Parts: sequence; structure tokens; C-alpha cells
Amino acid sequence: MNPAQNSAETDVSDEILPRLVRLWDAWRNKEADTHNDVLAHDYRAVHPDGTLHIGKPTLQTMTAEPIAGYELACLSATSLGADSALVTYVAKIDLPGGNSGQVQLAVGEVWMKQQGQWMCRYYQGTLMK
Repeated sequence: MNPAQNSAETDVSDEILPRLVRLWDAWRNKEADTHNDVLAHDYRAVHPDGTLHIGKPTLQTMTAEPIAGYELACLSATSLGADSALVTYVAKIDLPGGNSGQVQLAVGEVWMKQQGQWMCRYYQGTLMK
């Protein structure tokens, strides 16, 4: 990797990370509007159970899949061009109440710059053993 490419990927990471944290905080707090403000209009997701979700999640979805806390690790953002990036990371998720415990997901996301803002276009989380 050349220094210019490394610098571009650092810039992408620095711009996307606060928005990624905003997504996870909003899901934990069940704030659908805040969460969805960071998603592209044509957002799609494949959840760890293998289900495909087309469109932005609702409060009902967040309530059905609650999290008590989270930690993001191993974040990598690779520029795919001026307005797109592949973001990968590990999400360690604390489950609430009767489901208490922790799960880890390997996450891959596609982020697109739309109207000057990085927006998550695609999410896939895979349960790690």
C-alpha cells in the first residue's frame, strides 16, 4: 500500500467512525430516527440469522433485537473510490435481560457518500463462534 492510499483510508475511517458509533448507540437506545439518519435511502441488511431486510429498520425491529451494550474492534475502512468504502469490524454485543451474555459478529458494510455525508448502504453481520 502506498502512503497516499494509506492516508486516504485513514481519512475515510476518521469520517465514518463517528457515524458508525452513532448507528450503534441509536440501536442500543432504540432511537430509530437517529439510527436511520445515517442509512442510505436504499439500505439493505443481512442479519446474523440470515434474514434479508430491505429498507430502514423500524422501532419494532430494534425492540425485537435489543442490545444492552457493544464494543467495536478491528475496524478497517478501505476506500473503493471517491464516494464509497468497505468497512469491516468485529462487534461484541452485550445481550439484555433473559438473553444475557455476549455475542460477537464479524461485520461488513458498504458506505457511500451521498450529498457530502457518509451513509451506510449495506450491512451484513455474521455470528462468530
